[in-house]
Parts: sequence; C-alpha cells; structure tokens
Amino acid sequence: MKQGVLLRRTCVTTTMKLRSQLQFVIAIAFIAISVPVLAQKKWPGLVLYNIELNGISKNLIVDPVVRISKGKFSYPTPIPSETWEKADANKALAVYFDKFCREEYPKGRKLDLYIDGNKCGSVTITQLDTLQSCSPVVSEVIASITDTVSHPFLGHGLVIASLPSKKVIQKFPVDSVLEQSILEYGKGEFLKHDVEKKIVGNSEIKLLRAIDIDGDGKPEYLVNYFILGPEVKHGELESNMQYSLTLILKKTPDGYKQLFSHYPEPGLGEETHLYKFIDVIDLDGDGICEVIVQQITSMTAWDYILLKKKGDVWEQVYEGAGGGC
Repeated sequence: MKQGVLLRRTCVTTTMKLRSQLQFVIAIAFIAISVPVLAQKKWPGLVLYNIELNGISKNLIVDPVVRISKGKFSYPTPIPSETWEKADANKALAVYFDKFCREEYPKGRKLDLYIDGNKCGSVTITQLDTLQSCSPVVSEVIASITDTVSHPFLGHGLVIASLPSKKVIQKFPVDSVLEQSILEYGKGEFLKHDVEKKIVGNSEIKLLRAIDIDGDGKPEYLVNYFILGPEVKHGELESNMQYSLTLILKKTPDGYKQLFSHYPEPGLGEETHLYKFIDVIDLDGDGICEVIVQQITSMTAWDYILLKKKGDVWEQVYEGAGGGC
C-alpha cells in the first residue's frame, strides 16, 4: 500500500517537473519569436574583400569592398542610416565596426581567392589584428594561401566566401608594341582634354591589364594613365600637378573603342583623386566580369567603385567602403 502511494507520488512529481520544463521551453521560444530583437540576425549576403600584401609586416591587409545581397550592392557594414547623425555617432559606429570585425574575421574562416577573375586558391584567417589605421574595418591577418599555380599570388587579389562555379576568365599577354600603342592612344586623350603637349609628353602607364571581361574570347584593356606635372606654388611649399586618366578599351580595326572612361580635373595631390584598378570578378555568374576600382583621394583616403556592364559599356553601380584620415 505504502509502496503504491509512493510510486504514484513519484509519477506525479516527475510529470509536474516535465510539464514545468516544457512550459519553460515554450515560453523561451515564444519570447524569441515575439521579440526578434533578442535573437541575433545574420547579416544578409556576401562581402567581397580586397586583399593586399603589407610590405612592412608581410601579412595581408583585408579591406571590405561591398556587400552583395539579392543582386544589390551596399555598404559592407550594415549600419542604420540614422546612426551617422546621432550626437554620439562615433561611439555607436564603433559598436557596429567592432561587431563587424568579430563576425567577419573569425579565426579559421576560409575565403576563396580570386585573381584576374579566376578562383585560384584560398585564404584562411589564422589571426586577427585590427589595424590602428584610418579605417576601423580594415584588418591585418596572418593567412595561408594555397593552390596558386595557374595564377600566382603577386600581392593582391579579391576574396569572398563562395561563388557559384564559373567559366575561366582569359588573360592575355601585353608586348611592348601593344603597350606603346595604348600609351599613344592615352596621350591623344590627354590632348583632347586640353593638356599642354609638353606635359602630355610625360605620360606613363601605371597599370595595364588585358583580360576578357565580356566573355567574347577577346581582350579588353584596363589602363591607368598618369602624368606628374610641373611644380606649382602651394602655400609656402611647391607641389606637382597631377593628371590621370582611367580607361577600359576594346581593340577595333580603326584603333580602340572606350568602354569606360574617367578623367578627373588636374590638380595637386590633395585636391584631386586617382582611380586604381584592383581586379575583376564575375559576381552574378552571367559570364561578364564586374570591375573593382579603388578611388584614392587626397593621398590619405580611399573608397571603392564597382563597374558593371550596361549595354556595350561599363558603368558605375556602387561607391562606398574604404576609409581616410
């Protein structure tokens, strides 16, 4: 009799405990559903990064370029627009930037490495050291790079978590005859912008790459031209004027066709800006590469511009990220 009573009491007690535990679980689930602010939401899309070798430390500088979500391009760190206008904006922004760095650069994270539009290796983050620099989301990482046989790592590239497999992007050699032809074309463009002939004679090509970015099996030429002009009085100092021109060219029977052109007004280094081609990459799998450009302003600040093919030419579809002092 006593044993039966004890058994029933034990069963009741166990049932009550289970019911209590179940009610607790349901309550927590309800709170998580009802108050989504308590549940951490994953940032949408992928972030594309520019990665460059730091010549001083020999580590890699990882710089976020753009966030891609559902075919749209946006600032890589999703910050509510009103945050920038707050009285304590610096403090609020620091919270977002810290969160970004902790979540985007965890130890052991593996990113695909792309050079000239082709996946050619990987980068594994093994240590994070946020730089005391002009950008709170530029970080220095010690990384391992593998499988760079067909496209050797030359100190630069683009990294992203994962993209659908795509066809190989062709790269073409550039000989001295072709380079001279493209240089002469650039000189002609400077003359069209009313740059004095004696100054145009100092034109040089800072970067020239021949890559099939539209998938037709023929090269497009990505060219950065530069002229270091004469010295002019600037306050108590003398500084050199600078002239730059950025083009994407296609060979034609008559010469070259411009697929993209950017010519900033000449000025002193702190008064104008330069465009620098970073690399190309097919982000949406359509066989046509997007082009990543770094805009360097005042020599101490920068941001990124993304060019996408629209019709027969490449147009700017995004500008953002970067930093500056």
